[in-house]
Amino acid sequence: MKKLLILLAVALVVVTANSQQVTEDSDNTELLLRRPKIVYFTRDISPEGLVKIFKLFEHEVKVTGRVAVKISTGEGGNNHYLKPTLIRNLVEEVNGTIVECCTAYGGTRQDVKKHWQTIHEHGFDSIFAVDIMDEYDQIRIPVQDRKHIK
Repeated sequence: MKKLLILLAVALVVVTANSQQVTEDSDNTELLLRRPKIVYFTRDISPEGLVKIFKLFEHEVKVTGRVAVKISTGEGGNNHYLKPTLIRNLVEEVNGTIVECCTAYGGTRQDVKKHWQTIHEHGFDSIFAVDIMDEYDQIRIPVQDRKHIK
């Protein structure tokens, strides 16, 4: 379970980086989206191991600007989340901000006040910048010609 969560955290950084590159290089958007994705695995489940696996693809995708690291900060009362001390080096490597949003199901991340309390109890806000993306309500983003975003 822990290996899967770490793999997901690394994959999210890759997705963030790919999105950044697609935005900056809109002429090659189609090519970038069709490019095969690579999945990296590691047995080294440590802060150093996460940075090492990230550096394997750093030559291919440059992570610059504002980088969102989307992970679960965990529900209150359980320990099923990536600990801040485990992901710290990786988040610092990309100069990232932890991003979350409130959940649609019951729990300690359903409303903003409880969500911030959980983030604090789990130690994320003492190490990282954290942004609850729907903290101040929601917005509609218009899509021209009703095309689907893939």
